[in-house]
Amino acid sequence: TLNLGENSLEGTVEIRTLTNMETLVLDGLNNGGLIDVQEQILPMTKLKNLSLKRVDTYRPFLDELSTLKNLEFLDLEDTELDGSIATSFSTLSSLRMLSVKRNFLSGSISTESFGPLTNLEFLDLSDNSFSGNLPIFPSNITALRINANDFSGPVDWLYLNSTTIQIEIDCGGPLEENCS
Repeated sequence: TLNLGENSLEGTVEIRTLTNMETLVLDGLNNGGLIDVQEQILPMTKLKNLSLKRVDTYRPFLDELSTLKNLEFLDLEDTELDGSIATSFSTLSSLRMLSVKRNFLSGSISTESFGPLTNLEFLDLSDNSFSGNLPIFPSNITALRINANDFSGPVDWLYLNSTTIQIEIDCGGPLEENCS
């Protein structure tokens, strides 16, 4: 485990040689050249837990994460990601927790985006600009946060009537059903 988060370190940190690392936390780390996220993290193929909250990343990194096949926990909250997520995460079959909260992600989400993630239990897509109909998420999810987006269309009441899932959505607005 390596936690460099919430620091104001100077110089270059070489972590790519830590190929047996399973947990890496860089939350709030000023990433102004200190760590090249792509070059330093992608070689760490045994990573199971990766948290980059409030670390500036850039779009191509999202697609390249598919090389980290052992990831179980991925937190990309507030990392200034933009664009769509398409199927960026669909190959991360070990993933149990994913947060892309508070970014600039947009576009519709297809069932294929998360359908293959049969181990996914917690998914936080809140505070982005996703739009379109709500996709069908994997049935094993126990916490789903999709509030503060631009989803529209009918709500699948299977989710809302489930006793095993905690859901946060914005009711009213563009959704056709009143969730009160």
